[in-house]
Amino acid sequence: MTATVAENGGAGDVKAKTAMVVDDQDKIAAQVEYYFSDANLRKDKFLKEKIAEKEGWVDINVLMSFNRLKAMASSEEVVREAIKNISLTNEDTILELDETQMAVRRKSPLTDLTEEEQKALNDRTIHFKGITSDATIDEIRAFCEQYGKVETVEMRRKREDRSFKGCVMCVYATQEDADRALEGKEVYDPEITFLKENKTRYFARKKEWYESKKNKKNRRNVDGDDKVDETEDTDPVKVKDAILVLSGMDTKATQYSAIKDFFKSFGDVKYVEMAEDTSQAFVRFSASEEASLALSSGSDAEEGKKQVTIGEKTYPVSLVSGEEEVSFWKRVNSAFKNAIPRDKHAHRSKGRGFRRGGGGYKGTDRRTRQEEGSGNKRTVESVAEGGDNKKPKL
Repeated sequence: MTATVAENGGAGDVKAKTAMVVDDQDKIAAQVEYYFSDANLRKDKFLKEKIAEKEGWVDINVLMSFNRLKAMASSEEVVREAIKNISLTNEDTILELDETQMAVRRKSPLTDLTEEEQKALNDRTIHFKGITSDATIDEIRAFCEQYGKVETVEMRRKREDRSFKGCVMCVYATQEDADRALEGKEVYDPEITFLKENKTRYFARKKEWYESKKNKKNRRNVDGDDKVDETEDTDPVKVKDAILVLSGMDTKATQYSAIKDFFKSFGDVKYVEMAEDTSQAFVRFSASEEASLALSSGSDAEEGKKQVTIGEKTYPVSLVSGEEEVSFWKRVNSAFKNAIPRDKHAHRSKGRGFRRGGGGYKGTDRRTRQEEGSGNKRTVESVAEGGDNKKPKL
């Protein structure tokens, strides 16, 4: 019997190929455990929705719609027996069957990570770079398992065509396993430069690289290089690929500060804009590299998209591009041109929000504006660093 195999197993299965089904119960049970694992559930929107429908229970026939499991098991009965066997032989399994043996769930529900738990997870997540482009998920997992027990392996893919980038994020069961992976001397392919680092170091290195690149660009401008003719402003887009959009937000309940605090670890967040009419939030960075880093940090969602968790809520996130990007920058440029600088000495004693003694305004400036030609209202928040109110920075 033949079936479709996918290299990222789950609701977002991609890159299918034909293979023979082998009813290996150990592999089937391990695959189902992966579906219900902490690492996968935090990014698998489809499965989380199914879990919420029936008090955590998910029908086995739903799991059989996932390409990777479908490639491993010839029938629902085979999957049922695999889960039943692991429940009897391994008391540490996270799975349990219902009375009808037609559905499966986690023994304990998924909980949100604390800041300390997230750091520990990042420390035992290893970034391997330098893997051949034609490597399969099974081959990569076998390489990672030489150092210890592996919880998940995520193949990193390019946004534009979903092709494999030659690097993976591997989550180890313990910190000791992750340390062994970092200390190991093995490489995946002697012909390719091999890099190993934990996820904490990965984010720090990326941020350092982006800041270095931005500082280099600023130095060129100070020296008079790469000057732009400010008389020519035909392109409204000031910084391309620097804006992310979050969807499905409760714009009345979500705090601006929560969004900014989440994204500022990836770079300089210049502006946060919430559109109450569309339940969207736009986050603008100083540089495209910062937006790219923030987007890559998100977990994989269905259809190759990304999602981020802020507080207790998970939101789809994507890069603003094309006409939507141009429209956004036109709004920003219009707001900048129409802003009226305030005289810092005018009515100083009467203005709300000002402190005596020259402290200046420190806080949040909320404004609601109505777009030209429409009834849409957008609430914008900018955080003042102190001192005088000025035109918004581009």
